[in-house]
Amino acid sequence: MKGYFAGASGRTDVTLQFAVGRLHLQGGGTLGLLGIEVADNGVTAAVYDIEGRVLARGDGRYEPESPQPGLVEIDVETVWEALKAVVGQAVSGTSEAVTAMSLAVAGEAVVPIDRTGTPLGAAILSDDRRGSELAMDFHERVSPIEIMRFTGMPAGPTYPLLELLWLKESRPDVYRDTWRFMGWQDYIVSRLGLEPTTDPSLAGRTQMFDIINGVWADGIIDRAGLDRDKLSEVRPAGTLLGEISRRAAEELGLPTGTRFVLGGYEKAAAALGVGAVSSGHALNATAGVQYLVPALNAPVVDPEMMKNGFACCPHVVPEMYVSIAYNATGTALLEWFHAVFDGKSRQTTKGTARDVIARLAAEMDDDPTDLLVLPYFTASGTPYLESKPMGSIVGLALDTTRGALSRALFEGLALEMKLNAGLLAASAIRIGELDVSGPAAGCRSWCQVKADVLGVPVNCHVGVDAAALGAAMLAGMGTGLYTDATAAVEFCVNVEERLLPNGPRTDVYETKFAHYRRLYPALRDILS
Repeated sequence: MKGYFAGASGRTDVTLQFAVGRLHLQGGGTLGLLGIEVADNGVTAAVYDIEGRVLARGDGRYEPESPQPGLVEIDVETVWEALKAVVGQAVSGTSEAVTAMSLAVAGEAVVPIDRTGTPLGAAILSDDRRGSELAMDFHERVSPIEIMRFTGMPAGPTYPLLELLWLKESRPDVYRDTWRFMGWQDYIVSRLGLEPTTDPSLAGRTQMFDIINGVWADGIIDRAGLDRDKLSEVRPAGTLLGEISRRAAEELGLPTGTRFVLGGYEKAAAALGVGAVSSGHALNATAGVQYLVPALNAPVVDPEMMKNGFACCPHVVPEMYVSIAYNATGTALLEWFHAVFDGKSRQTTKGTARDVIARLAAEMDDDPTDLLVLPYFTASGTPYLESKPMGSIVGLALDTTRGALSRALFEGLALEMKLNAGLLAASAIRIGELDVSGPAAGCRSWCQVKADVLGVPVNCHVGVDAAALGAAMLAGMGTGLYTDATAAVEFCVNVEERLLPNGPRTDVYETKFAHYRRLYPALRDILS
């Protein structure tokens, strides 16, 4: 096939020849792009070819620690050792030579590092609430409206700004001795032998970054009483930082000379990985927590966004942004149902979320149900940000079947995303099509429910590690393999199936949604 290779000297017409599933450039040599996702509970690494095909992958899990209520953290070396192991798995699983790598990492992590590169404590993770008690005092100095207007972040206790305030007040020795407060990206960059650097999509998750001007929000940082010089440099995602050190290459099992390209926030990278790089497209990541991540052509930071808890941060695609809406229960609802109704505890239930989804989908009724499921079996997520579990199934009768219950669970999760989509539309963020990743993408019947409930086409990205693929695409963009994000999407993103909404069923769900949107307000006073 003919393609364009964007090299340092400009775009050069070359012939791309494929053999045995590997890319060979005319004149010799092979290409392998390594994408790594670092989440709060594990690491995934995969080596891809130029068309986004997985050549080999590795996966490793770990568990965050909670030394006392409200604290959620993990030993930094635990994450680094897991990363080394999964990269080793991926690299050893293919003969493809890795030429470039990049990262997609969880936001909100805080790693205090001294001048020798030594961690001064565990990494503070996104679910940590140690800064909660300081929020009221801080917001007397800087209002939530101002935070939203400059940083795109709603008020909340889990962001690095409040965590740094907590460290300064409760662990002044750690705060004083910290050279840099890093997230996972800048920390891993430093372990690779490069200058610690992060990107706007991750800086934008801190409540300390001016997303309009693309710089640290010095006014907010100063009034918080924090030190700007303890934060890493910010450069655009897709920036080539250089070659990783020989020592890092040996540790990870990578070739000497492997180049590192700056990555970004895992949800933004996942949006790139499914092709959500233009307004109207939204990632629907459904694994554990269910996320709705629309791509935006411009930042949106109005009062409605703040009221509904919707964040807005830079995309990993230049001059683009993403918003974040989510339901905290997600697929855990399906795992709970499967375990309880099969007479087992969730801890002893065997099988992955994908297996559970497939079993419930196989037995669910074909037609819309009369049941309403409120998927707040943990905290609610957006838009209500309700911390108390209020999960409910309404409309049960003695003739209710397991098949009806199964379908109602899928409907409830889809209706919750429709609720969030409607509130995003009030801020002029309209979703025209949904790109589904995670275990849900492999379940055609659930994806059809999503299409029917939201009334938009659904693209199924089956078996795709969207964040890792997005990171690999950034590696290709930063090393000139793809000219831009559009070219990377054209090469790498392949939709397994595109499902259109069923008009009559969408009409049924519109009526059902009118009842659903009244469910939480009706139950709140009873259950709170």
